[in-house]
Amino acid sequence: TWTVSGVDVNNGLTITLEDAEMCSAEFSINAPDCDCPDIEDPILTPNTYCFGEAPTALTAEDPGDGFIVVWYDDAAGLNQVEMGLTYTPDGAGTYYAEVVEVATNCASELVAVSLTESPEIIVELAEAICSEDLLSYDLIISISGGTIVTVEGDGTPFINNNNGTWTCPAIPDGTTVNILIIDDLD
Repeated sequence: TWTVSGVDVNNGLTITLEDAEMCSAEFSINAPDCDCPDIEDPILTPNTYCFGEAPTALTAEDPGDGFIVVWYDDAAGLNQVEMGLTYTPDGAGTYYAEVVEVATNCASELVAVSLTESPEIIVELAEAICSEDLLSYDLIISISGGTIVTVEGDGTPFINNNNGTWTCPAIPDGTTVNILIIDDLD
């Protein structure tokens, strides 16, 4: 048995053998198929951040020992921006990641993931309606942007009118109401 090592994987070999009587034989060996094995695609988590705040991180599940996640800001995978399980971009957009096997440098397919900036929450006074006895008023506000979950006025929940407006009923006359608006991003 003989071993030939260090052969370029892209080239086949032609081997010539000679015996003690100087008789020879020649045979060829085709290059083996040394393509990369299939690498599992990364499992990525998209993210959203509040309007006007710093972007939040995109995350990938740990691909396991011997693998690393590589992040790109282009669909062709030409502009590498980070290596690791998280990447915090400068702003909203679509980003890409692949899993690379460290030992072979073989990579998965590029997978897209989005970072979204939530729309600005805009609050406007729609109407203040005085009660008939003039001792209280109903405050109606209009809210757009964000994904509103809760609206409170000094601890009193507003009623969602299901049309983009919220009502805080029976506020005592002369009372200032501080409004807390909570969207699904907190």
